[in-house]
Amino acid sequence: MKAPTRSPGIFRRGTQSAFSLAALALGSALLLSVSASATSLVQLSLQQLTQAASNVLQGHVVSQVSEWNASHTEIVTLTTIAVDANTKGNTPSTVVVEQPGGTIGHFRVYVPGTVHFFPQSRYVLFLEHAPAAPAHYRVVGMMQGAYRIYRDQRTGQERVMTPVGHFFYGQPRAGGHVSAQPETMPLQEFQQKVSSAVTKPIVIPSGTAIPIVIRSVSFDGVGRIELEAATTQDVYPNTQTVIPAGSLVDGWGSKSAGRWTLHWTAVSIRGREAPITATRKVSGEIPSQGERMTVMTR
Repeated sequence: MKAPTRSPGIFRRGTQSAFSLAALALGSALLLSVSASATSLVQLSLQQLTQAASNVLQGHVVSQVSEWNASHTEIVTLTTIAVDANTKGNTPSTVVVEQPGGTIGHFRVYVPGTVHFFPQSRYVLFLEHAPAAPAHYRVVGMMQGAYRIYRDQRTGQERVMTPVGHFFYGQPRAGGHVSAQPETMPLQEFQQKVSSAVTKPIVIPSGTAIPIVIRSVSFDGVGRIELEAATTQDVYPNTQTVIPAGSLVDGWGSKSAGRWTLHWTAVSIRGREAPITATRKVSGEIPSQGERMTVMTR
């Protein structure tokens, strides 16, 4: 399946004249219209959102600002969230959520699928560290990882509102659909579902193809090596499991009759270990750092 798209870099480094900036703005608008129509998201279940998130929390919006990224190639919006409750991960008292797009002066970049945070509003957020700025976080699955909390005016009950959008990749799940109206449920019930998802064992089914790149190889006696690899792309084995890109894969290798057999034993997903059984035979030299391959679970 296709992974969530990222905002394209549409601005170039350097100082430019007002005329060239105006021309660039027009060109950017054209580029955005194309990228918006091509935006698609992999539809994630609550279990997958929880697995893919390094941090799950309740919090409220404190402030928001748009600025250029460090390389001055993209506009990003930074939203500061005060953390009210923590469900998963070692979360600080405040977090900064980074999203592509925003407004600076006369420039406005809109990226479909991003979260529209309302001032002072409360959310349940599924977050992961932003690769380019580790001090910042990004929302898992873009808008899918932000559930707005509101109080029902009739009952006074706190409820969560499911994210709504039309950017999902592929067909709806069996028996499911993408609604034009948000569904809601009591906050307490939703938190119970999330807490259950956090503790539920991660099971990677047999027949899952996992693309990896070897990160390290070390000898562990004669004819034996220890291996560490990382996944190179998001993998969605089923509707209950996700293996995010960059997940660590542990294994070992043994040599017999001039051939190495690699045994892969576990995948670490956001700090939680999922056992796997996968083997691959290679001929010739020991697998080297940077070597890519695909392993198939049994």
